[in-house]
Amino acid sequence: QADCLLLPSRSDSFGMVDAEAMACGTPAIVSTQTGAKAMIENHPGAGWIVEPEVAPLYATARRLSEEPGLLRAARPAALRAGQTFSWASYRDRAGQLIEEFVR
Repeated sequence: QADCLLLPSRSDSFGMVDAEAMACGTPAIVSTQTGAKAMIENHPGAGWIVEPEVAPLYATARRLSEEPGLLRAARPAALRAGQTFSWASYRDRAGQLIEEFVR
């Protein structure tokens, strides 16, 4: 029931917490230093990518609290992103890579 997930990590290869939140239609604010930024890059509108510094994190969170319509508008894209990065999708991609490698 969260409005948004905030992952301000300074270093994170790829946290499944982002994919799990987005699978519920919860958009995310992630830092430029996370692997999860790929979800938002591949699904524009699913969330926001910011530098892992206090000022940009605060500015983005404040803007979203003042304009909740932005969060509501991001939910469909977040849901699509979460489906793309589900565990089932991950298994399919991993299986395809293994098959290509074995050939």
